[in-house]
Amino acid sequence: MLKVTSDADVGTIYIDEIHYSDPDINIAAGTAAGFEHTFAGDIWRIGDASLIHNLTFSEDFSYIQEDFAGDLSENTDANSTRTKTGIKTGILNSSLETNFDFRWIEPDTFTTVDHTYTTPFGTDYFEYMDNYSETDDDGIMSFSKSNYLKAEYPDSFSAGISTSSVFCIPA
Repeated sequence: MLKVTSDADVGTIYIDEIHYSDPDINIAAGTAAGFEHTFAGDIWRIGDASLIHNLTFSEDFSYIQEDFAGDLSENTDANSTRTKTGIKTGILNSSLETNFDFRWIEPDTFTTVDHTYTTPFGTDYFEYMDNYSETDDDGIMSFSKSNYLKAEYPDSFSAGISTSSVFCIPA
């Protein structure tokens, strides 16, 4: 019952009693953390050759309880945990980036492992890129592979050709 009286001061509301019947009160939490660190410069060097350089580690973690609601999302209907780990480095004059992404959404698990390798192809005018990804979505395996070759002459010419394939293995 809400009671508003005419003798109240302007801007004042008197509330007499509030009754709830069968209230549904939930307390849920969510947390997230991220970390990234780069070891700049040469990590391993032999003579004048920098074998490994600019090594970066990253980690993202989140845990969300059932019934947790974020700013722009609906309440979740299951506990979930996610961790994504990444490593990126220069190897000679190439670069390698790899990631491991693990998600657990009660009771299912989902994993993704991927890498991207980029290197000059013969000269400074050609670049080759290789991507691979393997995903397990609760027992359904999918794989993707793509390659890209780019030819570029600064300020005048750029062209590329790519191939890609994807296939799935049902549970």
